[in-house]
Amino acid sequence: MVGSFLAREELVRFVVLIEIVNLVRPTVEDFLGFIRRLTIEAQPVLLKGGKGGNELGCLRRLCSYKLFSAEEMVCTHTLYNEVWAGSLDLSVTELPEAMKRKQHKDSKPREHRKSFGTDISQRPEIAALRIEEGHWEGDTVVGKRAGKEAVVLSLLEKKTENYIAIRIPGKDADSVLNAMQSLREEFGDKFSQVFKTITVDNGSEFSAFSQVENWGCAVYFAHPYTSWERPQNERHNGLFRTFVPKGVSIEAYSAEYILAAADELNGRPRKKLGYRTPEELFDEFLDSVYAAEGCGSIAQDGSQRLPS
Repeated sequence: MVGSFLAREELVRFVVLIEIVNLVRPTVEDFLGFIRRLTIEAQPVLLKGGKGGNELGCLRRLCSYKLFSAEEMVCTHTLYNEVWAGSLDLSVTELPEAMKRKQHKDSKPREHRKSFGTDISQRPEIAALRIEEGHWEGDTVVGKRAGKEAVVLSLLEKKTENYIAIRIPGKDADSVLNAMQSLREEFGDKFSQVFKTITVDNGSEFSAFSQVENWGCAVYFAHPYTSWERPQNERHNGLFRTFVPKGVSIEAYSAEYILAAADELNGRPRKKLGYRTPEELFDEFLDSVYAAEGCGSIAQDGSQRLPS
């Protein structure tokens, strides 16, 4: 078994590293050889990884040292297949993303029992294609008491994958609208260019969300029990759980901590973004918006300027 060549915790760490950045690997022939070489050549690098054992720091070291050629590494899909097949001494439940990679059954979305606004079926196709910036997905992340205390409003820009997380007092319409009002004040008359569309679910906290349309942003509501209609936001909420685990009260976290967690996610390079970061691409988008009318660019220090 491969597990005999690599300590279990280090193998888990390596798999999680690949999960986080979703590396591209074109071939599979040297898969087992790669794992064996990892123990010999990469272990010292992993041990000297990023601050606090950060997997991203380890990855950057591996990439910068170029220890392995592309032919010796495998794609994420193949890695999961090996785990599911029992070829690795790992349980699927040990991998944060594996259980999420399930095929959805072909089923007709449930019809709205209530209507808060325009149905997602009316959303223009461009909002789903990720070919232009300004199209967002939104949701709330709850803590220990299922929304009866502070929660997090999350927004995900679909093309750049920039993730906004704002701590709000409760899972209610007023708290959500107040957070959106703060974003409107931040972006001013450019709000409708930064937020062209927002797609949210039909939870009660979004019952008054259609009011955002008064600021020039089109709002659409997904069908009940169809989180796959907002897949990118759902995935990033899952990544956000690394910083705010399920079952833990969000009252225990400050607004600054929530913003810092989003900053950490936005600072990670992504395969689908050409190994650039959401932060870089979103800053470029904002520069283009503000420069279009000679307004100059927004000075940013690497952190989100969001309401506390």
